[in-house]
Amino acid sequence: MRKLACAVLVVAVAPSLFAANADKAEKAVMKTVFGAASHANHVHGIAPAVVRTTTLGGADSFASEWIVKVRGDVIGRELADSYARENMKQEDVNDYFPKLVKTIDADAPYDWSEISDEFPAANAIMIFSRPAFDSLGSVAFVRADVIPKKGTATTTFYELEHQPDGSWKIDHMAVSTYDSTRRSDVHLSAR
Repeated sequence: MRKLACAVLVVAVAPSLFAANADKAEKAVMKTVFGAASHANHVHGIAPAVVRTTTLGGADSFASEWIVKVRGDVIGRELADSYARENMKQEDVNDYFPKLVKTIDADAPYDWSEISDEFPAANAIMIFSRPAFDSLGSVAFVRADVIPKKGTATTTFYELEHQPDGSWKIDHMAVSTYDSTRRSDVHLSAR
């Protein structure tokens, strides 16, 4: 009877433990990607940036196809399926970046006169996808779009690997112009 009670307890508690670990991993991945995107914005002279309040949503096919091209049929397909599932609809990003960023509620096409009224110093908008994970939770994928006030908008694909110390290391990355990424599905290669 005790074994049965223990088994029932494990089955009842396990989903909440897995959910807590997944939430922690999502936040850690997004914080790492935010740091990399912010650094790139700084280097390219388009900082400071505001972050769109919601994730990308829509699960564009070009991102899924790029993941499979770069990571192969096994892990790539797991990541692509996770990306499509996680990014079906837009989600609030404020859970990922509490007190780290200024967010704006805006959709394409972006009206810079309105954005400048709310955030006069902003030179760019950053828009993130939700992170996608392989089945082991050891590889993650995030797409980030940067729409500058002046200049060329870019799409960056970030791949991260979970490290033994619990951190996430950005391993592969590809950058393309925002428009060309959407015109030619899988022409990108990892850098």
